[in-house]
Amino acid sequence: MNDIIIDPSLKLLASTIKEHGGNLYIVGGYVRNSYLCLSMTDIDICGDLTYDKVLELANSIGFDAHIVNKKLGTVLIKTEDNEYEYTTFRKENYVEGGAHSPTDVNFVNDIKLDASRRDFTANSLYYDINSGEIIDFYGGIHDIAKRKLKTIKTPAEVFSSDGLRILRMVRIANELGFEIDSKTRRTAREYCSQIADISAERILKELKKIVVSDLKYDNIKSKENFFDNFNYLGIYRYIFNNNFANFKISKKYQKEFFALPKNFRYVGYWMLWLANYFGFRYIAPAQVHWTAMTYLGNSGLKESNNNIETIVTAYNIFQEIAMNNKQNYRHILMDFYNASSEVKKFIEAFIPNAYREIRQDIKILQLRNIPLCSEELKVSNVDLINIAKIDKRMTSKIRMHLLISALNEDISNSRQTLLIQAKYLNIKLLSNPILSKQKSKVK
Repeated sequence: MNDIIIDPSLKLLASTIKEHGGNLYIVGGYVRNSYLCLSMTDIDICGDLTYDKVLELANSIGFDAHIVNKKLGTVLIKTEDNEYEYTTFRKENYVEGGAHSPTDVNFVNDIKLDASRRDFTANSLYYDINSGEIIDFYGGIHDIAKRKLKTIKTPAEVFSSDGLRILRMVRIANELGFEIDSKTRRTAREYCSQIADISAERILKELKKIVVSDLKYDNIKSKENFFDNFNYLGIYRYIFNNNFANFKISKKYQKEFFALPKNFRYVGYWMLWLANYFGFRYIAPAQVHWTAMTYLGNSGLKESNNNIETIVTAYNIFQEIAMNNKQNYRHILMDFYNASSEVKKFIEAFIPNAYREIRQDIKILQLRNIPLCSEELKVSNVDLINIAKIDKRMTSKIRMHLLISALNEDISNSRQTLLIQAKYLNIKLLSNPILSKQKSKVK
């Protein structure tokens, strides 16, 4: 075990609380990681003094403290170099369901009662800052030594009131390289429906941690695989809906996912999810977009539109490349060229050989003066309006038609040729408005 390093400011707070009849403890991950010789987490502190008394004492010794949650007795304390979240010992009663919404909270001065409300034994260790003593009511040190993740109470008691603890179970096991206790894992499956009661925002926040959980500590080799745990637990049906009752992420494609750098794991996860959802078949981009917006957007997990667009664009480019669609290859090049830097970096990380080939083919087109975006057309909107006599309301449509024709090399990307073609298109579109609504195809 590493020595538990305590900042002088925290020691000052602990001694001040001691002088006023209380005690101060570090609880949870910081103590656990000391036993595992891992890098430290945020420091959570707790004690028997009421939150308002600790608020008063912290401010009296020059710290910046304010109440975060009066109901839960939580105070955020900022020192010159660190910040700590203090909670008063408490016990809680819950409503039925998995949303972890307590019907009442009672502050207590019994440390064991406080420990009993926590989730896993490995997270239930208390460190007395004043005495240096480790307090372990539930065999956490033993389970840490065995690298086993177990619940403090019976798994049914722990999971019945908080579905998020099931997701935390999967994440923590992956992060620490722990094996989930068989009874704990089996009972989590029975109570997995509690996840449906959790807010979309909390689920999404936990998912973002889970997809990189095996990378949190570089020296950890995880015994668990969150895909396998998700499949076993049937988590997707409760995150989304019963359409996912038999949904699983196959092992066949997990190797590529786990080889991805940390920065691209999140996009890669949803791409693999979409591919499994569609049965690894080619799906029209509009359908991919609709599916992503339905399950990830405002009516689903409430992911940002920017992140959804990144996922959808990367997926559409990837499936075009995977299909080796030579007839539509220039369309792929154009989509890649106009994609965000994040999408390009993802394609580079996920399929490096195809990435290099695409970059080389784009350079060839550029050397031949073939445009890949509207801005590369050798004609301006002013020219279209003043010389080709295009109605300014039609310029965007005309430019798109010109871009596709030049990309297909049906016309050259020269100012004179483009102006002639623009005049022709203007007459054609005005005489047949239906054509103006049709999308041109790229060869």
